[in-house]
Amino acid sequence: MRVLHLIETLGRGGAERLLVTLLPALAKQGVEPVVGVLKPPLDLAPELEARGVRVVTLPQAHKWNLPAKVGALRELCRTERIELVHAHLYFPGIYAALLASRGGPPMIETFHNQAYAGANRGGLKLELHRLVRSALLRRGGSRFYGVSKAVADHYREALSLAQVAVMPNAIDMEAIETARATSPAHEDNRLHIVLPGRLVHEKGHADLIAALEGANLPPHRVSFLGGGPLEGRLHELGKDAGLDLDIVTGLDHPDFLSKLGTADIVVAPSRFEGFGIAAAEAMALGKPVIASDAGGLPEVIGDAGEMFPAGDTDALRSALEELAGDSGRQAELGRLGAIRAASEFSSDAIADRLASEYKEVIAARSQ
Repeated sequence: MRVLHLIETLGRGGAERLLVTLLPALAKQGVEPVVGVLKPPLDLAPELEARGVRVVTLPQAHKWNLPAKVGALRELCRTERIELVHAHLYFPGIYAALLASRGGPPMIETFHNQAYAGANRGGLKLELHRLVRSALLRRGGSRFYGVSKAVADHYREALSLAQVAVMPNAIDMEAIETARATSPAHEDNRLHIVLPGRLVHEKGHADLIAALEGANLPPHRVSFLGGGPLEGRLHELGKDAGLDLDIVTGLDHPDFLSKLGTADIVVAPSRFEGFGIAAAEAMALGKPVIASDAGGLPEVIGDAGEMFPAGDTDALRSALEELAGDSGRQAELGRLGAIRAASEFSSDAIADRLASEYKEVIAARSQ
């Protein structure tokens, strides 16, 4: 069963990281995965190839040159003997749907975010993109999945789709166990508060800085794990707030997990969040998590963490003060989070479900 995962880039985003985690697990289920990439960056290609996954970059053409893009995709599917295309994100979805509607392999798509809920700039362009996407997916798509119920509901309504099932993101539990065994010891006795995530507005770094300013906490230090365009601005905000703030960029995934494993408290203060894979990984590492109620985060956290309304810095400050002063609660949330992450989000369990979906879609097309 040869399945093409079509994605825009292999940069270090959540959808891209999912492929590194999920595709080796799918291979154990008898799936032969191939990754098709539309354009650079290709940061994660070496990791995929090291795990035995073939990565192919499609010929370059303007993204709206649909005949060229769909033609290149058709040729890739022919040469790689692809039986199903699994699309991720906007343009891979419309190319795969167009090909499926013109006699190509069936396509399915996973939705990773809430593109029409405010995270992207609105206006006529976004509305036109939504209408094109809706028309093509309803014509050419076989099945659709959201990484959380919040995402599934969002796309069902925004794109007028009959059904969008929930298929959570996956965690590499072997990598988690390695990180738990190798994370370095504390640098000192101060409370270590960690926010893992790209340095972009929607991840809520500025909200955490505002909440920490004036908070009644024991001696503490703060780490942001991830890179992005707000690095300089966040350094300035942290300095103005009097924080001992360390921003760590350029981490590969094992180093990211190892650094995450040094946290005493992990905070996920996102303004917009489709799933929250970093929060789920922190839970798997046995770390207590404080998360906003944005998007899919409540579904990830469940009863195994502390929640606050997205953007409410006073509520976040109160949650930090309460949890920082209760080591027993920290330990209990860490225990509950590890159990929840292992039972709900392990890559082997998600791959087993997804491989069954693949078989059903391919069988339906052959009838």
